[in-house]
Amino acid sequence: MKKFLSVIISILTIFTMIILTSSLIIRREFTHDNINNIIEKLDLSTTLSNLDQNENDVLDNIDSALSYIGIPDNTTEKILNSEGTKNFVSTYLSNATEYLLNGKEDLTITIDDIKELIKSNLDIIESELPSNEEIYVKEYAENIYTYLDTHEKEVLSFFPSPKEILKDVNLSDIKVYENISVQDILDRISIFISNSFIAVISGILALFLISLILLNLQEFKWAKTIGKLFLIYTIFTTVFNLSIILILKLINIEMVTPQFVEIISLIINPIIKSLWIDVTIFLVISIILILVYNLYKKKQKTS
Repeated sequence: MKKFLSVIISILTIFTMIILTSSLIIRREFTHDNINNIIEKLDLSTTLSNLDQNENDVLDNIDSALSYIGIPDNTTEKILNSEGTKNFVSTYLSNATEYLLNGKEDLTITIDDIKELIKSNLDIIESELPSNEEIYVKEYAENIYTYLDTHEKEVLSFFPSPKEILKDVNLSDIKVYENISVQDILDRISIFISNSFIAVISGILALFLISLILLNLQEFKWAKTIGKLFLIYTIFTTVFNLSIILILKLINIEMVTPQFVEIISLIINPIIKSLWIDVTIFLVISIILILVYNLYKKKQKTS
């Protein structure tokens, strides 16, 4: 009976470990730091140029707008890929993600964010202008900063929050598959990565591990049981990781743009890295536990 219970609980433990690992990894994907890391590594000018079917229409429009206000049009790519622009974009995307998953808007665009965006790009603009025009740019920037401080509410109205953007959109009406809507998926993800869900799953996992130890106290069998359990988990995780890597390699580049592959890679690679860390940790623990058990049995035979 004990052996049967031990097998059942071992299966449930592996399943629980997979759920907990998935929850923690997915949760990490939606953090501000991770979104910022993805944006930092993206070439935004190239990504934007691929949003439109007509080659560089998006970039051409930006070039025209910059030229209209007196900014050299050859600075577009530098501006789009500047640190300030990428920080601004990642903050906005983080805010949108937080709102979609939790209905919160903790990360909002501030006047300081806009000032930093302007400041970083002014450095780029100055580097492209003749030296006699640099003073003009600096004076113009000071005027902009003063305007931002005195018209904060008006300026921020040009950067609507995700809540304001989506106020007339009912995500429950947008169906992904039959009766499953976008809102249903977001709600399930929100629950799956919530603190309460992770706490409950962690508690269940701890309960299963304690049960396995109690069921296998005799002759240090618990070390062998949990060692084998962790070994099975590392094998499963390794197979899963290798499958993801293979799928990425087999993506037909002719069907998707290189930028799409780049974005997917930036999202998936941290997951792969986290899982390899998991594999290493649990493999080491597994080997240690199995060695402890074998040493105990060897000592029992010699005594």
